[in-house]
Amino acid sequence: MSSTTASPAEVRASIASILPTSPEGVVRAAASSRSDLAAALSSVQRARLARDTRESLHPFIMRKREILRLELSLEAKRCEIRKLHSAAAARTSALESAELQLEEESLRFEAFLTASDAAARAALARAEAQGRLRQEGAAKLKQGRAMLAAASSEHGRLVELAAEHERYRVFLEALTPVEWSAAREAEAAAAAEARRVARFAARLSEWSQARDAKTTEVRAVLGAERSRLIALGRKAPQADLAADLAAALPPAPTLESEPRAPAPGDGGEEGEEAAGGEAPLMFFTEPVQLLSLFTSMADANLALIQRVAKAEQALAELRAQKESQPRAAATSDPQACAVAASAESAICGGSQEEQAS
Repeated sequence: MSSTTASPAEVRASIASILPTSPEGVVRAAASSRSDLAAALSSVQRARLARDTRESLHPFIMRKREILRLELSLEAKRCEIRKLHSAAAARTSALESAELQLEEESLRFEAFLTASDAAARAALARAEAQGRLRQEGAAKLKQGRAMLAAASSEHGRLVELAAEHERYRVFLEALTPVEWSAAREAEAAAAAEARRVARFAARLSEWSQARDAKTTEVRAVLGAERSRLIALGRKAPQADLAADLAAALPPAPTLESEPRAPAPGDGGEEGEEAAGGEAPLMFFTEPVQLLSLFTSMADANLALIQRVAKAEQALAELRAQKESQPRAAATSDPQACAVAASAESAICGGSQEEQAS
């Protein structure tokens, strides 16, 4: 601003250089320089105004600078406040989201605790049910073992009873008369033969029915073939019905090919069928028969014992006689020798009969 505004000395020098030295020049200059004077005055006024303005502008600038500094400081404070507000808002939103997440986690944890409690109760119920089932199974197993032990003992008792009955059966069969056993065997053989003949008759009837059905079928086939050939204008060949039946059917059963059933005591299905599912017939049906047989056997044994005792006594007497007499006399007496031999044979025969009975 100092470069454009002139000082008062410079103004006065410029005025002195302008004014002329002659009076005409002064008049002309006065007339012509009024405008210059006005311009100079305006220039002076402007210089003063500029000086006053320059003197009053410095505090204004300082105030403006202070205001600007304050505004900058305020703006910085405002910016910091805005940052703090945004940080507080972000922290508040973070806290709110954290609270929401915490509530959700709390709800999930409560749901988890509820589910865990339900699962624990269900597991406890299952464990109790399994425990009851295990106890029931153990009780059933114990009961089954007891039943098995009872069945085993009963089976052993029945086996012993069957063995005892088998011994009784063998004993009774040994006491059964031979004639009765032979008659029973003949009856069983006749019944088995009758069943064999009945089976043969049934097989022969089935074979006859199959033969009749096959004959009808073969005749129908041969008739159809003959009709087809005649329709084609060909000559039908001579059919051998017997050969076709023999090729299509199995051979006719014979009585010799029928197997013989085993005896009832030999086992097997046929033996059981022959037995008829009933107990075998026995000669002894009442206990009185055994008592009478035992009584007669006891009487026979007693008679044999008496005979043997008499024979032994006679033999002892003969031996004493023989020892008392000389050897020559003993050998010369044929009657004594015959009596001694008969006594020995009687003793031996009585002992054999006693052993057999």
